[in-house]
Amino acid sequence: DKKPKNDNTPPPPTQFSPPSGKQPATTGVPYPNEPATPPVPGPNTQPTGGFVPPSPGGAQSPPPPQPAPAGNFIYHTVVKGDTLFSIARQYNTTVEKIRKLNNLPDNSIRIGQYLKVQQKK
Repeated sequence: DKKPKNDNTPPPPTQFSPPSGKQPATTGVPYPNEPATPPVPGPNTQPTGGFVPPSPGGAQSPPPPQPAPAGNFIYHTVVKGDTLFSIARQYNTTVEKIRKLNNLPDNSIRIGQYLKVQQKK
């Protein structure tokens, strides 16, 4: 007794073969034996290698430049590489006098800072 074939059975699966022109896969899955394309970084991905910007709590950027205040003092704008000692030598004064004029608790200065260096003569 042979049972009649059920007409509702699906056909056997077919094997996928890429087109001969080797066009990119539209599903994002590479063809077999082809290297995967590196993912495109999204807005929330971290850069790999190179410079990583500091977190918001880290070093602060210098304040925007402002015109030197007028008055009875000579002012100096701190630039990269300046120290209180180098500024004092430049204006023929002392570190202690610059600290006193600017109410500085220590020798820390930052780029863009305006310092009184001496009284005008």
